[in-house]
Amino acid sequence: MDGDNQRESFGATSGRVFGIIGLLVGAALVVGGLSGSPITWEVPSIGVLILVLSWTALLRPSVSVAGGDLMLRGMVDTVSIPLGAIEQVSVRQVLSVVAGDRKYSSAAVGRGRREMFRDQVRGTGAGGGGAGGAGALGGASTLGGAIGADAGDADGASFGLYVESRLSSLAADARTRAGVRVGSREQDALAEGIRRTWAWPEIAALSASVLAVVLAVVL
Repeated sequence: MDGDNQRESFGATSGRVFGIIGLLVGAALVVGGLSGSPITWEVPSIGVLILVLSWTALLRPSVSVAGGDLMLRGMVDTVSIPLGAIEQVSVRQVLSVVAGDRKYSSAAVGRGRREMFRDQVRGTGAGGGGAGGAGALGGASTLGGAIGADAGDADGASFGLYVESRLSSLAADARTRAGVRVGSREQDALAEGIRRTWAWPEIAALSASVLAVVLAVVL
C-alpha cells in the first residue's frame, strides 16, 4: 500500500463513556428546561453548554493517520504533521509527538501509571519511543480501519504502548521513503508542512453557549 494513501485510526483510551453521559445529561436538561412552565432559560442554557463541552472535550479528540500525515484532533483544532517530520513519539498520560523541535500532544490516547508499570514489568517498553524504529509492537496493525483501545499484543502490552510503537514505525517508514534522517535539514523542511486547522463550528458553539449561560443568569 502506498504510504501516502494510508488511512488508520486509533480508538480513544478515555473520555468516551463520560462524553456520552454528558450528552445525555445535557439533552435531559435542555428538554426538561424547555418543557417547564414557565420556561427557565438557565437550565436549558446550562444543558447546551454541557452538550458542547462533552463533544469538544471528550468525544472530538482523536488520533489518526491519513494521506501520509498524523492527524491530532483536539477540542477546537486539528494538527496535521507529516509522518516523516516526526522525531519522537511517546505515550504516557497523553500522547506526545516531537516534530520540528516542537511538542504536540493529544489526550485521546494515553497510559495510566499502572499500565506503564505493567509494560515495564513485561519488558515491552517503558515509553518515550523514538521515531527511529518499529519498537516492540510495530507493524502489527490492520490498515485502513479503526483500531480499538483494547488492542495490544500477545504479551499483554497496553494499547497506549501499541500506539507509540505503531506511530514510531510509520514515521520511520515515511523517513525511509523520503530519504531523510532524524534531525537533518531535510526533516526540518518536512516539518514546515505542519498545519493547524481551527474548528470554527466548535469555537462558535462554545462561545455562544457560554454567552447564553451568562445572559440567562444575569437577565
